Amino acid sequence: MASRFSDEANEYLRQHWREYSSRELAEHLGKLFHITVATQTVTDQLGRLGINRGRYFQAEKSLIGSRLPVGSERIDKGRTVMVKVGQPNVWKPKAVVVMEHDPRKEQVIFLDGNSLNVTKENMVVVPRRIHARIAKNGWLNSSSEVILAGIKWSELLYALKELDG
Repeated sequence: MASRFSDEANEYLRQHWREYSSRELAEHLGKLFHITVATQTVTDQLGRLGINRGRYFQAEKSLIGSRLPVGSERIDKGRTVMVKVGQPNVWKPKAVVVMEHDPRKEQVIFLDGNSLNVTKENMVVVPRRIHARIAKNGWLNSSSEVILAGIKWSELLYALKELDG
């Protein structure tokens, strides 16, 4: 079976695999060489060309992270601000550092719903069971007033249960 990738397309992949994601490479191949390929197909073709992006990007990320000074910040998975707290490469969620809580017992709620807005004014630390109750009732995606009222309501609910119990 003949490959959809011409010698020129393969050469383009060899030259640009570090600069672009597989999705971006697929778009470029379509524009430059008039071939339609899926993102996974590009990744598979890179593998056939002997290019293992996973190991390369993990090694680069590790090297970059270990060079950064303590106090540096990064965004992890697009939703968590991480702060470097130690060498060689020790990172913690910034919310844990700012609010000084135990994430095994307590949870941070962002009042504006934006987990990248890590300020004391925007965060409330609650026990995990309170967080679970608020989430169960669908109040986490509400306004800050509804969230704060939900916290008080949940605290009252658990206090009344302990009196009965």
